[in-house]
Amino acid sequence: IIVAKANGRDSSSLQDARQSAIDKISAIVPIQEMARENGRIALFTTRGAALLDGKAPTSFSFQPSGRLTANIDETSPHLGRLVINGEIEDTAGSGLFSGGSLSELFLVRDEYAVSAQISIDAIARELHDRLADPSVDPTIPAGRSGLFTDGGTDFNPADERGFSSRLAINSRVNPENGGASSRIRDGIYAMAPGDVGSSALLERMGDALAFVGPYSSATSVGVTGSISSMSSTLLSDVTTTRLRSESRQAHDVALESSLQSALFAGGVDSDREIELLLHLEKAYAANAKVIKAANEMLDNILRI
Repeated sequence: IIVAKANGRDSSSLQDARQSAIDKISAIVPIQEMARENGRIALFTTRGAALLDGKAPTSFSFQPSGRLTANIDETSPHLGRLVINGEIEDTAGSGLFSGGSLSELFLVRDEYAVSAQISIDAIARELHDRLADPSVDPTIPAGRSGLFTDGGTDFNPADERGFSSRLAINSRVNPENGGASSRIRDGIYAMAPGDVGSSALLERMGDALAFVGPYSSATSVGVTGSISSMSSTLLSDVTTTRLRSESRQAHDVALESSLQSALFAGGVDSDREIELLLHLEKAYAANAKVIKAANEMLDNILRI
């Protein structure tokens, strides 16, 4: 752009290409543009961090940590960090680069997904604990898992994080693993099949799931309810968050459309201007023919 202007050439196409690149950046990090001399520009985030002010732009890099597991949180040293000009950024979501897709992706990884994982793990533990209660199934020894296990082993209450991904049916009721499905009716640790028509254990299991009582998870201290209400609360929270986000997005889109309309109202419509120019050109051509005809008529009269 600078060279084109120095040589007296039109730089409009180059400025359009630059603006297109700026628009893509603004979706990642909200920015503000400032004019500099000789057609240069400077770019800053809306919170004041410099992205470009001179010849060298700010450098961004990121090294993914690979597959994330439930045991990895925002404090883990294995977690990928955003590196800006060679320095690790600690809080990308709340720092000078927040407001766009960059910070939101970090929030999804470090906050939203972690919160959802905690809620799902709490449901998994509640399902396990209620069906592992000896008052529900008297055949279960104290401290042992019932219908559900932690990946085939007894659940450790101190290892709740990620339990939802490890939740598994007890192999004692799986015929493919040498178990017997009759134990769902007679008791998980029953030594022999019982009465085929007995439904007492199944009824107690149903009552345990529907029972309104305090939750077992350490993340739900002081909260009571049933498995159904616990699941409904999670779904309601997710739905509410989604609707709130969609409403905010619709508001932002409407605001952007209004601002663009206001901007275009004071600009130049090149298509309309070209159309008017063509009409003017045709009118000029028609008038030129009339003048030419009148001139020829005057010439003939003077010759007579």
